[in-house]
Amino acid sequence: MRLTAVAVLAFAAVATACGSGSNSSPGSLTQPGPSTPSAVATPGGSQPGPSSAPGSPDPAAPSPERPVSACTTSNLTVTLGRQEGAAGHIYAPLVFTNSGTEACTIYGYPGVSLAAGTPTATIGPGAARDTAEGAQTVTLAPGASAQATMRYTQAGNYPCERTKATALLIYPPDQTTAIAVPFTADACTAPPVALLTIGSVKPAA
Repeated sequence: MRLTAVAVLAFAAVATACGSGSNSSPGSLTQPGPSTPSAVATPGGSQPGPSSAPGSPDPAAPSPERPVSACTTSNLTVTLGRQEGAAGHIYAPLVFTNSGTEACTIYGYPGVSLAAGTPTATIGPGAARDTAEGAQTVTLAPGASAQATMRYTQAGNYPCERTKATALLIYPPDQTTAIAVPFTADACTAPPVALLTIGSVKPAA
């Protein structure tokens, strides 16, 4: 009986020791969690950023050109070029020079009439247009010139009453203010005859 009691006590001691080594519950075990995320790189750090801000203008891109306005009588001077005769006609260029400080454009046909008196007044019909070559836009830098060829037909070719003209009254294309340029010739007044023909403005030769 004594041996049996000792054995029972020894078994109880072993069972107690085993129970004390496994007292943690399954829920207390450490579960693997997600790793801590790394920091995001910001512009200006170790990551390269764009060379320029989006939408910034390209310094090499040309700026839009300023529009060039039409030449007006106030920024033009008009002179009569060298006159040449041929078979009852006189040819001469009307030279338009940009006397302003900025470029301007000139296009079309001048208005031209024989004239006389003070103030200068027209005599007879104005010049007919010679449309054989058409018209083109000419850009005049300050000091640059363009020209239109005028033809005068001798009044003696027609049976008409004549009046002495002392000037040409010239309207630059699309202008309502004229410039008087000295020019001596006969005009047909009765019946009135158109003795002048004018071409379109071209770059000066």
